[in-house]
Amino acid sequence: MPNENLKPKLYSLFSNGHLQTIWTSIVGKYTLKKTSKFFFTRTRFKTPDNDFLDFDWLVNKKKTESSTLLVLFHGLEGSSESQYSLAFANIAIENSWSFVVINFRGCSGEINLAPRAYHAGDTEEIDWVLKKIDSIVTVDTIFCVGISLGGNALLKWLSMHDRALYSNLSRLKAIAVVSAPLDLVSSGTKLDNGVNGLIYSRFFLKTMKKKAKHKWNQFPGLFDLENVICAKTMKQFDNSFTAPVHKFLNVHDYWKKSSSIDEIKFITSHSLIVNAKNDPIVPSFNIKDLNITSDNVEYWNPNFGGHVGFSSKINLKKFESQFLWMPRMIGNWFLKTHKTQ
Repeated sequence: MPNENLKPKLYSLFSNGHLQTIWTSIVGKYTLKKTSKFFFTRTRFKTPDNDFLDFDWLVNKKKTESSTLLVLFHGLEGSSESQYSLAFANIAIENSWSFVVINFRGCSGEINLAPRAYHAGDTEEIDWVLKKIDSIVTVDTIFCVGISLGGNALLKWLSMHDRALYSNLSRLKAIAVVSAPLDLVSSGTKLDNGVNGLIYSRFFLKTMKKKAKHKWNQFPGLFDLENVICAKTMKQFDNSFTAPVHKFLNVHDYWKKSSSIDEIKFITSHSLIVNAKNDPIVPSFNIKDLNITSDNVEYWNPNFGGHVGFSSKINLKKFESQFLWMPRMIGNWFLKTHKTQ
């Protein structure tokens, strides 16, 4: 789909990437929580390392069977309560799909049990989750959407899946990733610089440090707690916590090995990558940078959207509709793509 079709009617105020990002994250979440007439039910699964993952399933009020399941992998410090989770739940309802949000470890409101957390390149976790889902659901079709960090991990997993490095999931028909930090080196650097560090890094570090302290109490000596507490940037935090806890040599090793940008050329499955040019966190990529080799991989690079923002013109009669524009576009892409297969 050409980028010129990806222009919601924006007030000039919201053409700013920071405002798009913050408006949707805060006002969008409040609005969708207030207007959405659905709720989730939770299933906890034991992982192979004796930990747990919480899957939050959209409750089907109509009690009708759906032939399609949409699976969402959230972003950094996200959950089923994130704005985008609520937005995609609305789209699932519109299309009569089943819907589930996978809460990464430590993101469902309870600290996980194992001496680890979650990270941007955890393809083994993605693979385990999708195999678990494949073993328990009866739908004909599975779609996946990954947001930010979850999008990078999902994309990296798909490249390995398409090279037969993971077993084939025949019911998985397409994936979409939104605002994914495809190159963690450039994205991590941008996240920490200037105003981004004051707004976003500080916001993320507040909850991540708290979780890290709990993890250290569970496993004293697992990492250098003082360095984590003193971290002022995401780079410092990843170097002190994420990298050592997940067996990377350092932050550079973690970012380089976990980035999906060099994996996209291996993808042959139907995939959609969405990154706004005015994303304040993730650098805008030229399509040539992505090395797309398959006609099945599409890249949407609209001028506006911020980081997982994409709010459209305010409709006072249906205020929540501005936050459903991009999720609805992606839902329509899933339907169109599946019809052509």
